[in-house]
Amino acid sequence: MRSTPSRIYRTVLLAGFLVDRYGGKRILLIAFLATGLSTMALAAVTSPSSLVCLLFLQASFNTVFFPVGLVAISRMTAPSERSAFTGGAVAAGVIFGFGLTPPTLGAIADHWSFQVGILGLHKIEERPVAVDDQRVAARP
Repeated sequence: MRSTPSRIYRTVLLAGFLVDRYGGKRILLIAFLATGLSTMALAAVTSPSSLVCLLFLQASFNTVFFPVGLVAISRMTAPSERSAFTGGAVAAGVIFGFGLTPPTLGAIADHWSFQVGILGLHKIEERPVAVDDQRVAARP
């Protein structure tokens, strides 16, 4: 079996190619839908083998956000602003992704169930981000 980092690298390279070929908005929408659907499916799965397959798919779809997000940041900001904007985006992702999501999921799972927690967090977190075309077009 190949290592996980090699799979992640291949997924990220494929995502970068798809962004160049089809555009960031389209790939971002597909990535949001695929990640969201695979995350919701985690709540419904019953067999361990299906869970392993879905976790693999969900993790693969999740890595697509990185190249698409970096392309969006580079198109939305001036070169002098990119490092600050990227740092802010990464910091917000860490705060919400690693900081708030696990305790929220745990609290919902303790109160109701793990399935309700996954579906509830999906509703909160999986919202597509619109790219501001006017700002991109107005950039020098």
